[in-house]
Amino acid sequence: GHLSQNIVGCTVYDTADCIDLVGAKRVDHGRKERNSSANAGLEHISYAIFTCNAEQLITVIRDKMPLLNELDLSEATVVPSSKPFYQTYCTGKNSLGGYAFYELDKLLSVKLPKGLEILGNYAFYGCDKLESVDASAAATLNIGTNAFENCIKLTEFVSPEQISEVGNYAFKKCSKLGNIELNDILGSIGEEAFGSCSGLKTIAVGSIGGNIQSKAFEMCSSLEDFKVNALSGSLNDMAFSYCESLKSVEFSKGPARIGSRVFAYSADNLERFVAGEGVKEVAARAFQAVHYVRKPGAFGGFSWEEVVVPRPNLKSVVLPQGLQSIGKEAFYQCTSLNDFTMPQSVTSIGESAFYECSSLESITIPNAITDISKNVFYGCNALKNVTFPDALTSIGES
Repeated sequence: GHLSQNIVGCTVYDTADCIDLVGAKRVDHGRKERNSSANAGLEHISYAIFTCNAEQLITVIRDKMPLLNELDLSEATVVPSSKPFYQTYCTGKNSLGGYAFYELDKLLSVKLPKGLEILGNYAFYGCDKLESVDASAAATLNIGTNAFENCIKLTEFVSPEQISEVGNYAFKKCSKLGNIELNDILGSIGEEAFGSCSGLKTIAVGSIGGNIQSKAFEMCSSLEDFKVNALSGSLNDMAFSYCESLKSVEFSKGPARIGSRVFAYSADNLERFVAGEGVKEVAARAFQAVHYVRKPGAFGGFSWEEVVVPRPNLKSVVLPQGLQSIGKEAFYQCTSLNDFTMPQSVTSIGESAFYECSSLESITIPNAITDISKNVFYGCNALKNVTFPDALTSIGES
């Protein structure tokens, strides 16, 4: 190993540890003593740049550098090791194993290694002072389950060129993240991947090859705007539950399926939803709003009961040609919906699909529809113009 001239107050340590430390700063705490032993200086280093392909790199950082707060691995590569750095966890080829920097509570900023492909589960879990992560040098990166969970001061994440997967709970409770841009994601965004990121206001994503899983953005209470260029898979159930500030969601292409109660427990502010080419199904209760209300119980207690409530501000929903089915109660009590054109490709409309959409003024029923289920347009009191197809044979109760 070697140290460059910009090192302050640190001596070369045992090269048997097999790393190249090319830049460092020492935390002196006002002291001027000089370290004489090979390893003594490491415990005082607060900033370090590594260029190495050493199997013991993570062990050195975890066990011998307790004051490290700025870590630059952008010129380092990671190689396989059979020696665990934490419990049974080891590095692999271009893979930082699980728990690599788990609960290192001094870390402020990290630049991830070049060519990194796997960031293991819980890699930075509980690094509660971590503010910045730069993954731009990584390859197509798989971000593991819980990788950054509870990094409560994380304000910046710089995306690599491609992401293979964002694991379940990957950024959960990163409450200081304000805005995030992610490049193309080949796989999915996992369950609660950004759950409880309460400071997150805008998200922009390139393309997503998989799904946005259930509750992926649950409790992102400040989220206002969400944009994705293309979603090949599904927007799954309750993906945006408790996103009470969300106003606009836009997909330039896809998703293939819009799940059930995507915006549950967040009725008030959603104004606009745009989906692009590729949508086949709007699931039952897709845009239905529900809340929990407190009900008195026995002996002075109480219970919580789920009730359906109106969605008062959703004015515009754009769905593409190619859509085949609109499920039961899909737009139930979307009371301000008036900018909506039924794609003529639709072959099935579920019961109560537009129940009490009281601002809807005009609708053209697609030619492939032969019967209309009961209550499809119940309470659509502003409906003035309805065009029925020639093949229509029955209309259900209203």
